[in-house]
Amino acid sequence: MTDNAPRADRPNRWFGPTILLAVVAAVIIVFVASNSAKAPSVGFAGWKWHEVPVWLVIVVSMVAGAIGSPLVGRVWRAWRRRRRRLADELDALRRHAAGADS
Repeated sequence: MTDNAPRADRPNRWFGPTILLAVVAAVIIVFVASNSAKAPSVGFAGWKWHEVPVWLVIVVSMVAGAIGSPLVGRVWRAWRRRRRRLADELDALRRHAAGADS
């Protein structure tokens, strides 16, 4: 059964995040464009590259941060949940051993 009642008007919730994304994208583009020189050499984990564009280093760092941040957050939340669960189990065991659960 469908209800034909008019829906309440909701504000456009996409407008704020879109403006924020546009501002962040503009700042990144200006930052990358202003660093168009080449770095003499870039070394990481035993690899060394010569004459690497600085903008490429910046973009790779941003992508790595965008991928790594959610992964670290997920591991952190899982660790906190496990720690809380173990503390709750230990607390229940102590209460049981003390005779509180009769």
